[in-house]
Order: sequence, then C-alpha cells, then structure tokens
Amino acid sequence: VSQSRYAEGFYEGSGVGGGDFVYDQYRSWEEHNGGTVIALGALNFWNGKRSGIAGYLDWTGSGKGCFVREVEFSRRSQDFGGEDALQSLVKKSFSERVELSEHRYKTGGVTVKGGASDSSGISLVGQGGATAKEEHGRTIIGAEGNQNYIIELATPLNENPDVSPPSINACIVKGITLDGENNQVGKGLLHAMSVSQSKFDEVSFRRNRGPGVYARKLEDVVMQNAQFIALGNTGASETSTGALVFGPQLNGEGNPGSYETNIFWLNNARFEWFDGGAVRLGDNGPIVTGK
Repeated sequence: VSQSRYAEGFYEGSGVGGGDFVYDQYRSWEEHNGGTVIALGALNFWNGKRSGIAGYLDWTGSGKGCFVREVEFSRRSQDFGGEDALQSLVKKSFSERVELSEHRYKTGGVTVKGGASDSSGISLVGQGGATAKEEHGRTIIGAEGNQNYIIELATPLNENPDVSPPSINACIVKGITLDGENNQVGKGLLHAMSVSQSKFDEVSFRRNRGPGVYARKLEDVVMQNAQFIALGNTGASETSTGALVFGPQLNGEGNPGSYETNIFWLNNARFEWFDGGAVRLGDNGPIVTGK
C-alpha cells in the first residue's frame, strides 16, 4: 500500500524540515534514520516534542513499514530535527553525511566514541567556516556556557577519563566554526582524544578562555585553511594557554603519560589575538617555534 503524506514542518508550527513522504509497507525499520526514512514504530514511540528528539532519531526496532521522504537523499540537518538534535545530528553527519544546514547551533558538549563500528570514514560538514566572508555564511556551533568542550572526538568507551580511548579513523571535518562565545571551555573547543588519518579543512576556532584545539593523540592528520582567533588564558584558572595545544595521553591512573601525536600537518593557518603561544606542548609546556 502506497500513501502520500505532506508534513508542514519537522515540529508542529516550525515551518522547516517538512516535505512530501510516501509510505512503503515493505521498507524495513532497520533503515530508520529519522529524517529521510521514518519507521512507523518510531513515530508511535515519539511524542513529537523537541525534548524527545534524540530518542526518536536513535530509535531502533524490528518490523516493516516506513514513510520515505520523496527527496530521499536530503542531507539538510533541518530535515533531521535541526539544532535541538545536535548530539544525534553530529553522529548522523558522520555516518550518513548529513550536512549542518542551519546557521547557528548551541551545545553543552557533543561526544563521538572511538572504536565503534560507525566511527571510521566519518564526516562533519557545514555551510562555511574559516573562509566564509560574512558571519551569516558560517555554520557556527557555540558553547552554552563554561564547559569542557564543544566537540570531543574519541570519548573513552568506559566513560573513564583516565583511560585513553580507541581511535577515530578517516574523519573529515569541513566548513565549521566552533565558538566558545567568551566562555571557559577548558579542554578546548575541539578535544581530540585519539584521531588518525583524518582531515580538518576550513575550520575556525574562536573566542575561548582556553585552547581552540587540545589534541592528545593525532596520527597522520592534516589541518588546513584554519583560523585560531581570540584564544588562550585570559586569567581564568585551570585553563590551558595557547591556541593549539598538544597534550599527553592518559596512563590509566589519572596522570599524564607520553606525547603520542605523530605526523601532523598544519597548512595555511591564521592565528590572531591569542595568549600563551600559537602552538604549545602541554598545559604549561614550551611554546613550539620554528617553521
């Protein structure tokens, strides 16, 4: 049975994220992603409220019968719940190539675990980052307040911050601005626990009372066309100084281990209004100099 339905918006009264859908009674619920393929079971589970969006997007179940967006290959984040679903959206951006289509998002911290089956070959792509000429042309992910990070890549699987996690591999991040909004984001706007064979392009790190990037382990990673602006220690305590900080791995006992970043390229980067050195080793370590 095929039935067409039109949704005016993703949420009631939102006016965005809607569209034309066709019901496919044979489509497996395993294909549910919450935006382009919507399982009937997930719709019955969700109450339609913004507060329940993460559970709806991440819903899993066994059965058949899905509403399929007529433009099935849409990759706009507004078709997946927009800024209210940022945690799930970032993961879907990685695994399903959903592009962050809104201008501004806010988060208390988004995490992506390392070593998971969906953490290889991932991508996070926005409308514009470091090369956008005007702010309204940027995709901005801002901090809600004083917090540990905006995005953490390779969060420890056992939730123990003293144990180094499995790596995230083949990651692409492009066209994103991470904005601390003058808060103290102590571990860095981007906290890279363990990332390998990856590329960061046109990413801008701005306005943090702490580092733009705190990298514990990067291996064969390229960062190009980047901006580091208004970063470092502005008198806040327990904040790493510098714009780009390479930190040690963790030894499992809560103490710093060895420095394990290996093969890192920084090409065509702009540093402006930073305190404590553009590039630094460790929280209070030496400033890296040279070409």
